[in-house]
Amino acid sequence: MNMFNRLVDQIYLLNFIPENALVNQLNEFWAEKVRVKIFDISSPDQLSEVRSEILKANHYNGILIQLLAHGDTERAGFGDRSTAVILWSQFAPWLREINISIGHSLIIDASMTCLSDPIARLKLADPEVYHAAIFTPQVRSTQALIHTKEIFAAWLKGDDITVSISQVNDKLLDAQGIIYYGYIGG
Repeated sequence: MNMFNRLVDQIYLLNFIPENALVNQLNEFWAEKVRVKIFDISSPDQLSEVRSEILKANHYNGILIQLLAHGDTERAGFGDRSTAVILWSQFAPWLREINISIGHSLIIDASMTCLSDPIARLKLADPEVYHAAIFTPQVRSTQALIHTKEIFAAWLKGDDITVSISQVNDKLLDAQGIIYYGYIGG
């Protein structure tokens, strides 16, 4: 299926929150729709192993990497708690290598990672870091999974992902005009 003008046929769930049931709920959501591979990650070394595995796979189409993590309040990175295990600046070369290896078809979904908007700056600094990304500038609520699934359910039905994001934002827009989801690229 096309997302941000790229055919996506593989999803990698990078789970930094193993005690959380979100990964199982997302896996069930994607079941029988798109191929999914889950990685539970607790250290930067494990992330390097995941990168190697993704690079070894034969990807003829685009891939979606979904980050399930806590963003740190300084917005420096993400990880398993409120402190960053992986800095966004360390993650960028990792993403860039994968993106180039698959023909500039890497899409990142960081909508389930609080305060993940710094991922947009990675694209501004290096256009080859990924093709497109979805993120949130907010601390996510317990309803975040419902909203993320709503965005992707519309995409699975054939809707444009950017329209789906805008529709969910319009629905959630509060009196202060806070945007819950953002995207860049595509």
